[in-house]
Amino acid sequence: MIYIDTSLIVAALDESDSKHAHALQILQTTRDKVVSELTLAELSSTLARREEALLDIATKAQIKKELATITAIIYILRRFKLKQAKPQGFITIPTLGRLYAPIAITIQLSEAIKLKTLDLLHLASAKQIKENGLAITSFATGDQAFERYRNEIEKQTGVELITVKT
Repeated sequence: MIYIDTSLIVAALDESDSKHAHALQILQTTRDKVVSELTLAELSSTLARREEALLDIATKAQIKKELATITAIIYILRRFKLKQAKPQGFITIPTLGRLYAPIAITIQLSEAIKLKTLDLLHLASAKQIKENGLAITSFATGDQAFERYRNEIEKQTGVELITVKT
């Protein structure tokens, strides 16, 4: 099963993106794909900034504009057969206390993997979902920043890194 990062979905949807063809190929040919709640939140934020596209969706679907973002997310999940998985649980970090698992794992990963917070949260979500019993073997992203930390990502998370190239 492959954890799909938001950047991969955005690249697949944007025909002007240099990674479009490769991202689309992964989403259309890979069988078992999973996204987290973080992916849905990022997609929502990305879509909300594209008001013209949302207005077009609302008009075509004959729905209120306020429902266009959710409608688009549902369409994306169905189009690419993406399953939604939720990281669960809490981890206690000495002195910091009990934290939601993806946050605790993000803090732990940040020492070895110097990526931006959202990128680390995606890695932490994938790791936690895997530890909760879903057989995640790969992490697919369109973000080249992950490449710099490939070995450490694979060591720390136990999943293969797949980065989409142009």
